[in-house]
Amino acid sequence: MSKIAVPINKDSISLTLENAPLYQVFNVDGKTIISITDHELEANLSRQLRSHQVDAVLCGMLQNQTRRDMAVAGVAVFAGVYGNARRAVQHFIENELNCEPDTGRAFFAGHYSPCAHETEI
Repeated sequence: MSKIAVPINKDSISLTLENAPLYQVFNVDGKTIISITDHELEANLSRQLRSHQVDAVLCGMLQNQTRRDMAVAGVAVFAGVYGNARRAVQHFIENELNCEPDTGRAFFAGHYSPCAHETEI
């Protein structure tokens, strides 16, 4: 099972990771979303995501320091994603999401994710 975090603002993916009021963690098994849990953002987001055993983050934009923190924490970041969070995660696990891979193209689930730049779902 894998975990994917998505920053949320008003039922959609937040424009920026750091300013989202909350994030959702999607537990996925293969190409199926098993469950979704809500979490409030804390000051040290990368540590918080690792404590929840998050493998990847789908987000809009993020600051360079946050990119580095995620890389150090071993959390793959896929930026340039906007729109409905559940649809974005479903497209991601089906290898159909247009996004910008920030930290390792083949990181998530051992395969390539077809990513382009800034596409709304």
